Amino acid sequence: GTGSGCIAISLKKLVDCDMIASDVSCDALDVARSNAINNEVDINFINSVSDDIVINEYGNGYNVLVNNMDSDKSLFLPINNILGLKVYNNGKLVDTDKYLDNFLSIKLSYGENDIIIKYELPLFKLGLFFSILGIVMLFIYKNMGIKLDILSNIVYYIYVIVVLVFYLYIYVYSFIK
Repeated sequence: GTGSGCIAISLKKLVDCDMIASDVSCDALDVARSNAINNEVDINFINSVSDDIVINEYGNGYNVLVNNMDSDKSLFLPINNILGLKVYNNGKLVDTDKYLDNFLSIKLSYGENDIIIKYELPLFKLGLFFSILGIVMLFIYKNMGIKLDILSNIVYYIYVIVVLVFYLYIYVYSFIK
């Protein structure tokens, strides 16, 4: 939830937009409202268990229910918009925008929006294929008595390089980006 409201207040000062922040705790909402008044920003603080927005954990992600009665509105969530993040609105995969270069922004449809956000490891199936292929190759070499020659060593090193490149791209580059 929004807690003390510091992220919502900071974003509101950076960008002129309609801001709604939510939390399940009424005490936290009172603190956030007070902080918004002290910082002279207009933010609509709502209880997360209201009918306007409901956020629940959903497997390896979140399920967000939003009622949008205006057209051309977006939902901003302080979730890093990283490679592998999939967003579904009313069952359809939708594109997301980066907000302030990193956070997640989702365009809302008019009316009820049932948004599911989940993380799927990028290129997981391809990585799994290469891992299984490597295990099968090692099993064949060991059990069939095939001697490792220069060509096999080259194939092995190419395999190691491909796995290393995938690792660097998925686990290092996507988090730095």
